[in-house]
Amino acid sequence: MSVVKRTSQNGEGDPTRKRRKTGEGDNSDPDPDLDAEEEEGNSVGIIERIVLKNFMCHGHLDFSFGPNVNFVVGRNGSGKSAVLTALVVGLGGKANITGRGSSMKNFVKNQKSYAEITIKISNQGTDAFKHDLYGNSVTVIRRINQDGQSFYKLKSEKGAVVSTKKEELTHLLDQFNIQVDNPVSILNQDTSRNFLQSKLPTDRYKFFLKATQLQQMTNDYNTIQEQKDIMEGTLTCKQESLEELEKDVQEKKQKFQDLTALNALKEKKEELIKMSAWAQVTVIEKQLDPIIRDIKKEENRTPKFDQKVEESEVKVNQVEAEYQEIDTSLQEHLQMAEDLKPDLDLAKQERDEEKSGLKSIQNNLKQTRSTLRTLNDEKKELEDEISKLQNTAHQDYEEERRLRVASIEEKKEERESFSKTLADKEHELSQFTSSVRRDRAQLSQLRQQEEEISRNLRDQNVQLNRLKSSQANHMKIFGDHTPRLLEEINKATRNKLFHRKPKGPIGSHISLVDEKWALAIECCLKSLVYAYICHDYQDEKTLKQIMQRVIPHSYKPVVIVSSFEDNKYSGLMKVRSTEFPCLLDQIKVEDADVFNCLIDQRGIESVILIESGRQARDYMFLSPPQNCKECFTLEGDQIYPGKNQRSYASNQTKARVLKARLEDEVRETMNEIEGIKHSGNVIQEQMREINNRFKQTQGQEKSLAVHCKKIQAKISQLSMEINELVSTEEPANVDVSTLEGEVEKYLLEIGALQEEFEIKEKEFKIRHARLEELQQNWKQKADEYGGIVNDIEAKQDDLKKKFTELETAKQHSKHYKDKKTEHLQVLVDLSQKVEAKEKEIESAREKASKISAERIPTQRKAQNIDSEIHQITRRIEKERQSRGDPEQITREYYDAKNKFYAIITQMKQFKAFVTALDACLEDRRRTYKQFRKIIVVSVKLCFITMMNERGYEGKVTFNHSEGTIDLKVHPHQGQGSAQKDMRGLSGGERSFSTVCFIMALWESMESPFRALDEFDVFMDMVNRKISMDLMLKVAKEQKMRQFIFLTPLDMSKIKANPLVRISRLNDPERNQNALPYEAVEEGN
Repeated sequence: MSVVKRTSQNGEGDPTRKRRKTGEGDNSDPDPDLDAEEEEGNSVGIIERIVLKNFMCHGHLDFSFGPNVNFVVGRNGSGKSAVLTALVVGLGGKANITGRGSSMKNFVKNQKSYAEITIKISNQGTDAFKHDLYGNSVTVIRRINQDGQSFYKLKSEKGAVVSTKKEELTHLLDQFNIQVDNPVSILNQDTSRNFLQSKLPTDRYKFFLKATQLQQMTNDYNTIQEQKDIMEGTLTCKQESLEELEKDVQEKKQKFQDLTALNALKEKKEELIKMSAWAQVTVIEKQLDPIIRDIKKEENRTPKFDQKVEESEVKVNQVEAEYQEIDTSLQEHLQMAEDLKPDLDLAKQERDEEKSGLKSIQNNLKQTRSTLRTLNDEKKELEDEISKLQNTAHQDYEEERRLRVASIEEKKEERESFSKTLADKEHELSQFTSSVRRDRAQLSQLRQQEEEISRNLRDQNVQLNRLKSSQANHMKIFGDHTPRLLEEINKATRNKLFHRKPKGPIGSHISLVDEKWALAIECCLKSLVYAYICHDYQDEKTLKQIMQRVIPHSYKPVVIVSSFEDNKYSGLMKVRSTEFPCLLDQIKVEDADVFNCLIDQRGIESVILIESGRQARDYMFLSPPQNCKECFTLEGDQIYPGKNQRSYASNQTKARVLKARLEDEVRETMNEIEGIKHSGNVIQEQMREINNRFKQTQGQEKSLAVHCKKIQAKISQLSMEINELVSTEEPANVDVSTLEGEVEKYLLEIGALQEEFEIKEKEFKIRHARLEELQQNWKQKADEYGGIVNDIEAKQDDLKKKFTELETAKQHSKHYKDKKTEHLQVLVDLSQKVEAKEKEIESAREKASKISAERIPTQRKAQNIDSEIHQITRRIEKERQSRGDPEQITREYYDAKNKFYAIITQMKQFKAFVTALDACLEDRRRTYKQFRKIIVVSVKLCFITMMNERGYEGKVTFNHSEGTIDLKVHPHQGQGSAQKDMRGLSGGERSFSTVCFIMALWESMESPFRALDEFDVFMDMVNRKISMDLMLKVAKEQKMRQFIFLTPLDMSKIKANPLVRISRLNDPERNQNALPYEAVEEGN
């Protein structure tokens, strides 16, 4: 278990830095503020952590590495090199490349049963290895048992085991380009010491080849060369055995040729067998000729039928286009009339209102005029009375009395006569009033009927337009929205929004056996004919969303959820009736899911159909059949069975969607429209007749009323005169002052009325002018409306004629199409006969082809040919008994021959492969030399550049033929002395030059990390410092690479920083189980 130890290390009171300590040492933990920066430097393949258990001298070691430069410092025996060895072994390296043992069991610590290495590798970046499985890091665990066996585990970032195969580790190392056996990638202690002390150019060249993997390429090419040599040897052996095989073929060929005479008989027999087979084919082929002649005869008639059908279709299309043009114009005029009607009604209403107001003013004027006349008459009478009184004051009173009595009698007789006349006129007036009231009621009733007819006419026109549009798209009969809804359903199905495509409208999947039951079946199914079926509730939700978008404001069809089974229900409990049909038997439904839905939702298997309503009620009341739940009649009435019988009358008069032919429905609807128009014309004629009578009677009524009023006025006047004569007394002295006062009052009243009369008369003239304007406006709109109505009637007549013409054209087209269909059916029948005969011929040819691939013409009969075959067969049998089995001799000859030529073919292919392999190998070797040349140039340039950092002049000389690398170094630039080879340098200079050479090789390899062990042990302090600075400079330039340097020397001159981590292993102790290490403080 690891133990965390915290130490304070700043004498000036800075905050303490936290360190982590494991059982074997301390490792510096970077400053928390630098975590993000270090994480950003991480890339694939960088070693993040290594944990050792019972490995070499370590009992337990938990060691973390920084992302860039890592120095591991410790004295000899502290376990530095064991960390590098564990890195090689843990990543699949063999024991012999570590220089620390020849077997894996040597790495297990003494007295321990196993060793375990855990290496955590960064897996971040674009080249990450299976990032979806492993995450940001991959942990590789290798467990080594005491007997040397080892096992692998590859874990993800979360600790889950992803693989236990070494092949997975190999793929990971290839992905990250980690080369554990490359000495430049991981330079262990022994290799470092030998290389630094070596003065041989050949050792450096071998090191160069191995570091750049050129040695691996050379080995691969040598292996290919060896395999090529082996293949060439195999070819030589095959060539030797080929001669013996050829000799065997020649011997068998001689025996085969001895069978020539027998083979001639066999060949003749084979020819006769082939001839017989094809002779039978010829007989059947001759039977085909008459049928083909009939087909050609019928085919010659086809163009005539095509011409007639095409001409009839052109005629139908032409008439249909003209029909549509007239219909469109009619609809436009109907719309114009409908648009103009409100304006016409408004103009009429304004005119009538103005006329009513004007009549009221006129009546007031008449009343005022009459009052004025009466007042003037009364005033005049008073004036005459005054004059009379003044003139007759002195007349004889007796004569006056006598005359007054005579006048009273005369006036009474006149009043009596007027009273009788008034009674007769009032009786006559009451009769006219009753007639006017009766005519007014009849007109009101006829107007209601006219409005009802107009409404029915509009509905029928709408129905007609809907039916006509349904002719172009049958689905419109289920609603104008249906074609677009189905299109949206198809689009959603293509976009895979439905689990299963919805089905509907249900009515579109139903066809009738007998059309007379259309209304009954439609009344039974009701809204189901418009409904849709969905497979599940998710599809239902999607379909309702589409309906909401396509049909936002009108009634939406029902959506039924029923799992699609694609098989119709079986074993249904149908109505058992021998007298009347079951509804299920009167419809055809091909779709299984629609069929099942009708069973589930409506139970059509338990519904019967009876023509007469009375018969249905009696039948359902007295003896309803078994399994019957309800009954429907031809009129659509619904009747339930049983004593408490219930029945419901249908308010639907005809079927709307379950129709066999839309053309019949269009024709029927047009006939209904004509009937409605005829009824409207009859009502209008009645209205005109009654209206004329009404106006005449009303005029007579008004005339009688005026006459009665005049008689009443006359009677009142006579009564007043009689009363005046009766009340007249003997005159006294005449005093006319009172009468004169009355005259003054009359004058004042007449003046006021006269002024009022003038005002009303002026208003009457203004209103009368306004009435004339309104009358003119109404007349103009009425004329315009009447013209449109006349155009509509004319176009309706034209439409009717064009419809008749269209029906005639369609009938002609149907006639020619039927004739063409019959003609085509004759062709089909003949073609089927030809096809059957051709199949018979083909079968015969196939059988004959199996006998002889090439046809043999012959005029011989098959019977004669078979007789000759029999005779030849008997002769062949006799020859076979005397010479041996010819088939066996032939088989052996051809087997040997085929084997011989097969070996020749294989040798040719083998030689071609060897030649191609030789050319490919030569091309690879040329590429190898070019690649080696590029690496050499890179190494030379980098070596010279790094030597300049020390002030040295350096040169690398490659001799590939001798396999040497010479390093020439001049320690002091510009002093003119000659360059020295490695043997003439001091130990520090030679070590520095070698380190520069290794770093130059780094530039020629791609590996995520590089590790050097004890690279500086033979350097003096100056060369060591310069080497350190140079390596740190290279590491700084390559922040995405990780560098691990192991050294036993003092590192106090190197300061830790965010890119440099220095870890120090503690000195070894006796009998220790763990090697502790301490981390040096990282600088800012």
